[in-house]
Amino acid sequence: MTKPPSFAEIKTINRALQKLVGLNWFPVKIFEKLHQVISLWAVELVITRQNGQEILLTKYEGKYFKGQWHIPGGFALRDETLTQMVSRIGRQELGMAVKLVKLIEIYKWKPKEHPPGRALSIFYLCRSAEKIIETKTTKYYSVAELPRPMVPNHRRFVRKYLMRRRFMS
Repeated sequence: MTKPPSFAEIKTINRALQKLVGLNWFPVKIFEKLHQVISLWAVELVITRQNGQEILLTKYEGKYFKGQWHIPGGFALRDETLTQMVSRIGRQELGMAVKLVKLIEIYKWKPKEHPPGRALSIFYLCRSAEKIIETKTTKYYSVAELPRPMVPNHRRFVRKYLMRRRFMS
């Protein structure tokens, strides 16, 4: 069992965190350490067509799932609402506005499923404000023929909800 921090260590951590209070997001090394200790929440933008038989996926180019297909999404920035998150992530990952339709699932990733730590994913059915243009890194895939490699928990989500038609788009 890990020994709890000493009073002096707690004071040091507190001083360091106070310096981050005004920032919109944490530096990567701090984010990774905090993520090992507390759950950080993210939204996943589930965009479907063909009556839920196809799902929009993007190729992940970040550190942890590099080169894998995933449901577009990302972590919350400081004080950001769910609506603001969905809007920002739609613009950043898809280059367009998207709107929330309904909540599908809130999933707490198990230890070691998410490399940096303890993610809490909020899967939302969304609609795009304009036609989505498919590219090499943004494509619709049949839920019956998902690409490889794909983020394992996103594959699990598709199997649970789309392949079994547990919700309709």
